[in-house]
Amino acid sequence: MKTIYFVRWIVKEGNEEKAKELLKANFDHISNTEQGNVIFITHQSVENPREFWMYEVWENQEAVDKHENSRWFREGYKEVLRPIVEPDSVTFGNVKVLQARGVTL
Repeated sequence: MKTIYFVRWIVKEGNEEKAKELLKANFDHISNTEQGNVIFITHQSVENPREFWMYEVWENQEAVDKHENSRWFREGYKEVLRPIVEPDSVTFGNVKVLQARGVTL
């Protein structure tokens, strides 16, 4: 069964470019070295450039666990991102698809 996440956060003022760099590094790492990721989309709000969203689809929870327990995720991404994020801004959702168009899961 697929595991699907939406994640939203707002970075502290002046950290928009750093957040984009970290998202790109995470995207590249997942694309080049990890198996089990089906869809990975990053977004930046048009109205608030400090607001970011991610949409992730994984083959299963095991693939997510492997990703989140990797040294890269903990030290190269999460520990660098965490200090630039407004702590109360994080929204995380584990969701299921009800309908989709243009995407094959």
